[in-house]
Amino acid sequence: MDSTQCSSIPSHDGAKALFPSATMTNFLDRTNAGPIVVLASVCFYLVATAITFITLADSCEHLKAYEKQSANAAATVLAASVLMRAVYFITPRATSLTMADYAMFATNSIAASANFIMGNFATPIVVDPITGSHQYMIRWCEWTTLAFLMTFVVEGVSAHDVRDPLSLATLMGLSAGCGLVFPFCTNYWVWAFVMCFSFVTYFALFPRLARRRRIYRESVESCSCPNDVSQVVANKVSAHLLTRCSVMWTIITAEYCVVWFAAVYLGDDFAREGRPQWPFVLDALTDVAAKLIYAHVIACAHHHLPLEAERQNVRWIRDAMDIVWTTSRDVILLSELRSDKTARTLASKGLASLIGQQEALRWGAWHVHSINAPGEMSQITDTT
Repeated sequence: MDSTQCSSIPSHDGAKALFPSATMTNFLDRTNAGPIVVLASVCFYLVATAITFITLADSCEHLKAYEKQSANAAATVLAASVLMRAVYFITPRATSLTMADYAMFATNSIAASANFIMGNFATPIVVDPITGSHQYMIRWCEWTTLAFLMTFVVEGVSAHDVRDPLSLATLMGLSAGCGLVFPFCTNYWVWAFVMCFSFVTYFALFPRLARRRRIYRESVESCSCPNDVSQVVANKVSAHLLTRCSVMWTIITAEYCVVWFAAVYLGDDFAREGRPQWPFVLDALTDVAAKLIYAHVIACAHHHLPLEAERQNVRWIRDAMDIVWTTSRDVILLSELRSDKTARTLASKGLASLIGQQEALRWGAWHVHSINAPGEMSQITDTT
């Protein structure tokens, strides 16, 4: 049996030595772009809010009863989320935090502060001169900032450089930022141009989504070694997150259009003296859902990305070893020495060429035998 190769059962570390896998770190965690974008987003929100209060001081007013209740409820829920994340930061597990955790902490903090400000202070509320709908300017300061930040974090999952995340995030920020411009468009054609610009930049999300899905399919088809698995997983997670991103922003866009059409249809009922409260309540509900659910999904995706990549690597290694095990003409024996001085051995299909098909069948599953026992392949003396 000179052609027989004997070895012990390989450990997972041994398998990784045979099939090395790439370290799974996403773009945000291996560059300084993440911290810079988070800090820039927070600064933009603070500056935009301050400018809004200063320039629109004459338009400041308190919310109505239901609006105030919904704003304070949203602020309370979001503040609880911020507090939970803050507590998590000081636990021993804080060393495993990703840049996405800090980005989502900033996201919920901005959203909580915006709702708190609107619920407890007089804030700028401006009537759109074309549609007659009321625009809550602090809400648009919040959404403009977070449209950029959340999209950047989503795109950072599978990015190789800052270009792709920054480009799509900028487009989404510009799309939401048009909400800050509409109240000042007194000319219909100027307003229509800004609206078209807003939709064009918003629709840029869908070609990017189609591209992400295509890249994922292509990476699955071209995956040929464990080094490719990490990128396949990143592409998959990126496509799924961008799908959820498109759904979330579509809901917000649809909500704006509903309020817009209702304002045009109802006409005088949307005047300042008779301002309906349901649009703001709907905004608050959407805000909480987007920040709690979607932000949580983003943070979890960044956390689970390395784990999912590792699982896929193990699966790839298992499948590769299975091919070697079933197709190799050499005889491969996996033998384990037991505490009772017996051994259990598993043989590959190539053993049939040496001892015959019938005799090899019992070695096709783990077979317990004594060492050097007559009739039990006594030539096996090394089980290490």
